[in-house]
Amino acid sequence: MSEFKYFKGYPRKYFNWLLEALIKKLVILLILGILFIASFYINIAEGVDSLLMPAILGAFFLFIFLNLCRGLYASSIVKIVPYYKKEKDKNIIDVNTFSSGRYIAKKCKFLDELAIKSGLNPISKFGYYDDFFGEKVIWHNASDGLRTVSGLIEEIRTNTSDVKNIDRIVEELEKIEKSLIIATENKIPFCFILRLGGAWSGPEMDMREGYF
Repeated sequence: MSEFKYFKGYPRKYFNWLLEALIKKLVILLILGILFIASFYINIAEGVDSLLMPAILGAFFLFIFLNLCRGLYASSIVKIVPYYKKEKDKNIIDVNTFSSGRYIAKKCKFLDELAIKSGLNPISKFGYYDDFFGEKVIWHNASDGLRTVSGLIEEIRTNTSDVKNIDRIVEELEKIEKSLIIATENKIPFCFILRLGGAWSGPEMDMREGYF
């Protein structure tokens, strides 16, 4: 049995994130809903004609609800991307892997099982600790990750053709392979990160131990 856990083919961590985010938003919506109903009936009981407070709470409720919908949509954009340790004069990985990785994430279980079957370390072996969320990153030799990614590309090309979106999976793996070649040549440690959403900010990158 695999030591790694999954959710609909994604790493299990994706489900944990979704559940945590959903619970937080629903709790806020519940509190605002209770306050809205309470203020409405208090106004009626005291004979106050103004609906200002219920209107304000209703507006907040709508704002949080729309924010919840937007957050759930953003959470549907989940990627597995390589993450490289910051080292002076060595932040030279110029292959754009951050914009891809969605198909690798979606087929993570399949790729891990294929790697194990082929005698390779699975992709999940290299992740998914994220220092931005207070987790301790475990860095790996880029050459080890390169061996896995290159091996998966070769195995897919040789023995796999009936998997949905297989061409997109290979395309994403090839991008990672190129970046790992550069990292291997420059001895830059790496890991894989599970990333929600499609954007990042300058302040975020300043706070991170690594870069994408």
